[in-house]
Amino acid sequence: MSPLLSVEDLHLAFGRHRAVEGVGFTVGRGETVALVGNPGPASPPRRWRSCD
Repeated sequence: MSPLLSVEDLHLAFGRHRAVEGVGFTVGRGETVALVGNPGPASPPRRWRSCD
């Protein structure tokens, strides 16, 4: 069965601050994944959801 979501070599930066470098993951149908981190006082919460 193919993955519902596949991410490879993800990079994320806020200005000059590199928050994520080279991350990859795969999510299958029916799986739940949480990305957890400290967003800081000025950042709004972000929620990602995988649906069947």
